[in-house]
Formats: sequence, C-alpha cells, structure tokens
Amino acid sequence: MKRLEHKNEVRQRVISVSRELFLKKGYAKTTINEITKKAEITTGSLYHFFNGKEDILRHISQEVFNGAAAMADVMLGEEADPWQRLALEIGIQFYYMLKHKPIAELYLVAHESSEIARAIADSAQSRNQKIFQTSLPDLAAEDYYAMSLAVKGIIHSFIQELISKKQNASPALIFRAIEMALVIFQIPKDKLATTLQATHDLIQKSRLV
Repeated sequence: MKRLEHKNEVRQRVISVSRELFLKKGYAKTTINEITKKAEITTGSLYHFFNGKEDILRHISQEVFNGAAAMADVMLGEEADPWQRLALEIGIQFYYMLKHKPIAELYLVAHESSEIARAIADSAQSRNQKIFQTSLPDLAAEDYYAMSLAVKGIIHSFIQELISKKQNASPALIFRAIEMALVIFQIPKDKLATTLQATHDLIQKSRLV
C-alpha cells in the first residue's frame, strides 16, 4: 500500500510540476531535465510513469476535462437532464480557459497532438454516451464519437479565436457555441432556451465569472 501511495505521489508531483512549467515557460520551451530537476526525481523515474513530455500533457488535458465534468456533477447533482449537464460542462471549460489564458494556450498545444486529441475525443464519447444513454437510446457508439468530435471542434475553434485575437470573448458568443453543441446532441426544441438560461445562471453563481 505504501509503495502504491508513493508511486501515486510521484506521478502527481510530475504532473503538478510540469503544469507549472508549461504555463510559465510554454510547452515547447520546457525540457524533461527541468521537470525532473524541479520534481526532484531521476529521468528514469519519470519515464517509468510517462512516455515523455507529450504523455504528461495528455494527463494534464485529461484532468481539465475530468475537472469540468466533476464540477458539473457537484453543481447539478443526479437529477439534471443530460443536456443541462453537457451545457454546464462546456460552459465551465470555456470560462475556465477565459479566466486562465495560459491554460487555453496549453489546450491548443494539446490539440495539435493527434494522440492527445484522440484521447480527449475518446473520453468525451465515453462521458456523453454515459449521460445520454437513456435520453438518446438509439445512438450507436459511432454516433456518440462523431457528435463528440463535432463538439470538440466547436470548443477548439472558440479557444483558437480567443488566443489569436488576444481578447475576451463575449458571453453571447460563448452561449452561441453551447447552443450549437446542444443542437448536435439533439436537444428538444422546447428545452433549448430554458437549458441555456439555467446554464447562464449556474455559471454566474459559480466562481468562474
């Protein structure tokens, strides 16, 4: 048990140190040597847990995705319908990256990696299939994957626009993007307006704005 706890502690320390360096110096300029030195481990120890710098970035990207899902679950509980849950998860990701632009820049770097982009898409498919399986029972795994890819594309384009223009996006643009994602996931027309309004209200009450 102690050995496992030590392994988990080392793994998390590498992720934490790498995140700090990536955000401060940029992903490209951060070296494995800098990571191991700051984490106080050997290069061999790092490669015992990770395949390299790209693999570390994949874990960091997964934490952001999982964090948004976990935060939405806490805010909504178990009773919310899947469209409300999806809208809030996307809204949390948007506003988190708006508030922390270095995270948004790192997000774009992650999506330039085909391996990381595929891992994010796989996670999104699994998450969406889980929350929509009752409301959209006729969809196959391939449908969920295609729809998740489309939503990922919306988020990526939004963040790319934010970074390239170096300015804050308007709330109207954010909720237009969320609306498009909800339409992709076949939200009933009579639910769209109320879902968007409820998402807006929840975001306003959170610490993200």
